Amino acid sequence: MVLKLIKNGILIYFLVFSSITIASSEHNRFNNFIELTMQYSINQLDEEGYLKSAKNLKIANIDSIQAKVFYFMVFNHRRALAEKLGIKVAVHLTDQDWQELKKVDAVMYGAQKATFVQLHNSDDLSIVDALKDLKAELIALDNKQAIAQVAADLAQYYSLYKEDHLSGLIEYLYAIDSLPTYENSLAGYLYSKEFALQRIISSFYTMGAYETALDYVLQLYALSNKYFEVLDYSTPYYEMTFVLAHAKQFSKALNIADFYLQKVQKERLEQSSQLYAVIAKSAVLIKRQQEGDLKTAQSLLLNAETDLNSDNYAVKARSLVVKILLDSINGKLPEAEKSVDILKEFIQSNRSIFSQSDLRDVNELQKLVFEFLGKPELANKAMMDKFEFEKDFMLSAFNNSLNNVGNYLQRDIEILALKGYKAETEKQALKIETQNLRFLVMALIITMLIFLISWLIWRQLSIKKVAETDSLTGVMNRRAMYSWLEKRKPRNSLKCICLLDLDHFKQINDNYGHLTGDEVLTSFSHFVQTRIRKTDKLSRFGGEEFLLVLDSIDKEKAQILIDNIRESFQNYINWHTTTSNFSTSFSAGIIEVSGDFELKQVLAQCDVLLYKAKENGRARSESACFEV
Repeated sequence: MVLKLIKNGILIYFLVFSSITIASSEHNRFNNFIELTMQYSINQLDEEGYLKSAKNLKIANIDSIQAKVFYFMVFNHRRALAEKLGIKVAVHLTDQDWQELKKVDAVMYGAQKATFVQLHNSDDLSIVDALKDLKAELIALDNKQAIAQVAADLAQYYSLYKEDHLSGLIEYLYAIDSLPTYENSLAGYLYSKEFALQRIISSFYTMGAYETALDYVLQLYALSNKYFEVLDYSTPYYEMTFVLAHAKQFSKALNIADFYLQKVQKERLEQSSQLYAVIAKSAVLIKRQQEGDLKTAQSLLLNAETDLNSDNYAVKARSLVVKILLDSINGKLPEAEKSVDILKEFIQSNRSIFSQSDLRDVNELQKLVFEFLGKPELANKAMMDKFEFEKDFMLSAFNNSLNNVGNYLQRDIEILALKGYKAETEKQALKIETQNLRFLVMALIITMLIFLISWLIWRQLSIKKVAETDSLTGVMNRRAMYSWLEKRKPRNSLKCICLLDLDHFKQINDNYGHLTGDEVLTSFSHFVQTRIRKTDKLSRFGGEEFLLVLDSIDKEKAQILIDNIRESFQNYINWHTTTSNFSTSFSAGIIEVSGDFELKQVLAQCDVLLYKAKENGRARSESACFEV
């Protein structure tokens, strides 16, 4: 779809940009003719009306380099129409013509030459090379607007034809500040700040760098909605929705999801877009899980027009996703897992249709499903698979960019060197420009290396955090707690080790459902974490059992703290996942330790005290000092 937009937008881009750059000239008649031609090109004016209005402008006697290039670009393949207008169209454009235009206006030259390159080259890789050369020329002229528009073209071709996403990202980042917003861009949204932001978001999304993507999503979200009104394919909506939901900015995520859902329904877009819009909104609701969210998501998914046997690959894949989400909401884990495997196999066997990021998205879907169904081990495995994909993708992107960047910028230098300036001052200027570009080569390579290393470090830390975190509650898991305690030997400081267990938790699951049970666990861990110090540590020990380590505290003070937490927690009766109001409590076994100890022995004594608290009526704590 992006390729189609680019190809269809090139001529309109040229027409409008011509109008912008000539507006400062005295040829008002010519400017009016450009606007007239634009209306004719987008079918707002029929041929009869176009000819009548154009002849009244008396354009045949306009003689300028701008007119010569414009007539060639528009009428080279419409010479019969040009004859009706009395316009003489050049047989071809010479290098002298282009050089003359460059002297008159560099911005117009950049726009026209970029259009010429794209319309008169059938080989997409040749287009990339020609755009590189054009950008190098404009660097010598130091015209930021002209460079930015060519950089935007170059970024598109890097990403779409050479699959060099990192180089494409760098070009977009380079161009973004000099591009106008869609509202102020007469050149259309392909050359607007919004479109560049969208492509930057897509690149970071594919890399899994959601935190970085969020900054650009928020920039795009803050701009006018007029851009979203003309955006007619689904991927950007989904990516922005996902990034916002990942950052827990659910309100903004739902705004975008709702906007696209309404657009799909209003404009009666194709079935695959309808399914994508439903999936985007449902995924946000499932991730947020406020009261009524799951019911709304279930209704959306049930009413979606799915077709698991469709010949349309996108429809079939998205129909499978709808089924997976529905099975998850209905608690059908075996069916959801089976559908995920089918979806993976379907995408793998049709790699010419689906992109690499589609496989990554399946792993993300798996993670969401397993988290939702309370399967942290499986969720972590899906996360690891996704990290592995992102690592391979980044290394591949980096290698592609590194192979190209040196040759690309070196050729820019050579182009400048071949200018053959005669004056000594021009030679000196060339020397300075060459040195600047050599510095740019090194700076860009160093920047890319820093970016890759930072990304890999961040990813490694993320993987470590996933491995050590309970996916439901967000606190440390049992293994991480053992490791944390082990690193703090010898244990010669005073501390209390507390085993906490929610009372009658099975009844909560039986009476209100597992979703409410998960909410109780999550709320309990939050209550505890907000009431302990940074030096204290909480971990989920298993099921409804938690291990709490309180530093530099005796058992009397520890018992007071835990009793206060219990009292606050018992006052909480409103739950998002059920309309029923109920309170719950926990029991605790507390052991005070002051010297070195074996953790298993301490835990055994904690367990005994916990059992005693349960026997004595629950909702209470029992404490003692550790005995070897």
